[in-house]
Amino acid sequence: ALVQALLEVDELLDLALHEPRHGNPGPLGHDLGDILRVDLLLVVGRLALVRLQLGQTLLAVGDLAAAMAAGPGDLILEPNEQVILATRPLFLWEPLVLIEVVLGVLTLYFVGIGNATLVGLGLVSFVLLTIWIVVRWIPWSAKWFVLTDRRLISRWGVFNKNQSALLLDRVQDASLARPFPLSLIRDYGVLRLESAGMHSEERITEGLHELAMTRATAFYRALNDAQTPGR
Repeated sequence: ALVQALLEVDELLDLALHEPRHGNPGPLGHDLGDILRVDLLLVVGRLALVRLQLGQTLLAVGDLAAAMAAGPGDLILEPNEQVILATRPLFLWEPLVLIEVVLGVLTLYFVGIGNATLVGLGLVSFVLLTIWIVVRWIPWSAKWFVLTDRRLISRWGVFNKNQSALLLDRVQDASLARPFPLSLIRDYGVLRLESAGMHSEERITEGLHELAMTRATAFYRALNDAQTPGR
């Protein structure tokens, strides 16, 4: 496609260059045409590069989505157990990163105007916010809610890794609450479960009776489908 576009642009430029320019097809006109040809070819090449980078980005997003659907790599499954859907709790890291970028730009501006007090304040704020984001992100990245064709699994812990599971057959009732306005962000919701022998199994199914998660609607729908596969 890129080669074809370059050939078409080059052909159009050839037609334009060989046409008389107000009766004066002199060398100046050809020089200007050559400059335009180079510039347009550079633009087309850059557009092709942007398209290639966009394609690579979409592929990376697809790979990430596939990894999200499969859940953590160290998840313990039963023989022939299939993962249906995996998701995580809500963590709004994007606005925090945006605030960090703003702090960095302001700090550079303060450096330019020579205000040492504001520079120090900006650097301290930037470092503290970075530390806070990392401290919150690490446990969040290890927290998963996984739905399989047999169980509902909760997995958490960075160094001390924990996993608890609840058989789908023991789920007696499931309800979904989507509090506003967080429900507008990544389909956030709270899935509440009631299971048979809930109090006796509290240690086994720790963290599996109220699940605050993203993609909550899809998770709730997949849970209902897994419980009633014949419908």
